[in-house]
Amino acid sequence: MRTLCLSALIGLSLCLPARSEPAFRKHVIDSEFRAEAVAAADINRDGRLDLVAGECWYESPDFKPHKFRTVEMRDGYADVRFDVPEDINGDGWIDIATCHRGPVLEWLENPKGEDRLWTGHKVGESVSTEPMIFVDLDGDGRGDYVGATEPRDITGCALGWWKPGVDPRPSWTMQVIGKQIGCDHGIGVGDINRDGRLDVLTGRAYYEAPAKPANGWKRYPFERSLTHQAVVCDFDGDGDQDVAGGCPHDYGLFWYEQVPGPEGKKRPFARHTIDGSISQLHALVTADIDGDGDLDLVTGKRYKAHAGGDPGTDDPALLVWYELTRKDGKATFTRHVIDDDSGVGYAVSAVDFDGDGDVDVLVSNKKGVFFFEQTGKHEMLPLFDGKTLDNWIGDKTLWRVENGAIVGRTETGLKHNSFLVTRDHYDNFVLTLDVKLVPDNANSGIQFRSAPREDGECVGYQADIGQKYWGSIYEEQGRGMLHSGFEGKGEFARIPEAWNHYVVYAVGDELRVEINGTVCTDIRDSKTATGVIGLQVHSGGPTDVWFRNIRLRKTEKH
Repeated sequence: MRTLCLSALIGLSLCLPARSEPAFRKHVIDSEFRAEAVAAADINRDGRLDLVAGECWYESPDFKPHKFRTVEMRDGYADVRFDVPEDINGDGWIDIATCHRGPVLEWLENPKGEDRLWTGHKVGESVSTEPMIFVDLDGDGRGDYVGATEPRDITGCALGWWKPGVDPRPSWTMQVIGKQIGCDHGIGVGDINRDGRLDVLTGRAYYEAPAKPANGWKRYPFERSLTHQAVVCDFDGDGDQDVAGGCPHDYGLFWYEQVPGPEGKKRPFARHTIDGSISQLHALVTADIDGDGDLDLVTGKRYKAHAGGDPGTDDPALLVWYELTRKDGKATFTRHVIDDDSGVGYAVSAVDFDGDGDVDVLVSNKKGVFFFEQTGKHEMLPLFDGKTLDNWIGDKTLWRVENGAIVGRTETGLKHNSFLVTRDHYDNFVLTLDVKLVPDNANSGIQFRSAPREDGECVGYQADIGQKYWGSIYEEQGRGMLHSGFEGKGEFARIPEAWNHYVVYAVGDELRVEINGTVCTDIRDSKTATGVIGLQVHSGGPTDVWFRNIRLRKTEKH
């Protein structure tokens, strides 16, 4: 991609792509090297995301720096590997889970609006903090540390898991997941076997999570060479999970396709090269950059990662995203350059930082601290503001807002379906949202190109939610089931009683439904060309159905 860059204000440049695609405006938040970790969080509870990098958090919208800790510089590196925002002590204020270059893990307690240094609480120590992440591993709603450790009863490096106690200040317990991982790059988590639990990936194997985390984790060899920050996603949409990772000390970004294997054996992975022209890829995340409903990749070169010792160390510090395209069961990735003079650090953050409905990118490294504001033309409409039902019509005794989500709830059961519908009509679009259904044997759905009736029913297409029907397309009050999914792929793709990411694609006569990256239904039908979006609480019950992050991108008919 050719990019024309125009200088604008000091600390600001505007990049104009030569063809229509998401564009980014570069904001230099700090021109000094502060750290190679970066995060976005509402530190002061004013409703806006702030930026965390190094010793400071930068207050939006003017990015006023507030020093909240001291970060040492050692041999040209900042003594922090990552920062993850979370309300660790449950007091309603965002704290920071951090990891030093070695060996200390600690979390920093937000002083509830006081402009002073934050109190640190030690979690434990790691023999190597480069393979270290902070994630809710057991699904209890609280973050855990996962990474390299060296217990007294084990010779060599092991994979450990640090879990907080009831009071996270004095007590975290460490449990060994695997006894032999090596202490190199390559840690990641994801539901490899789609059983609803997070598995842990290292550079040499992955560990399958047991039903009870205290039980033994099964180890399966998985040689990804030396790739960093593995991400798990069904890239090709075939119903099983794939993996992507980049080389931290050499050239190359790769994805590993899960392919059929011998009967009764674990499915092997086939390696594919995405890009062999960028080196030192230390950070990798997935995000829907172009708003088309699937997850793209965001990564870049870590500038001067190892004091000039790696191949390509003097190449341009590229920050890039790779557009995922699926066709005929195959995945392809197209590279787009966001910037050629920044790159990434240990981390890269892809988040809607300015709250305008699209994905922005944050990085911090030896070149400075940067916010890349997406300014592309595609229109992302947040159909739900996370707070009110002002733009929706329905029975408000059944529908409410809780914890930033729309909740349809019936505690005693319903005789008839209930629908919450948008005030506006939509014709050609990509709709994305997260859905959680409790209990798993309940039923719900997402109406599109539909018409509400005076009796409270809704007529039109429905992306189905519920046991035996996940990801199917049904015509409510019409022809019934139009397509029951590709051999039950929706059942395989969904995670029971947890958040599932839905994509509903309606452009012209093509109708497609995806769950967690898996294409469940793809049909042609032209009966209805426009209508409302609707959410359903099905008759029967009791039922809880939750919807969040509801966004729609208008598109043109092919």
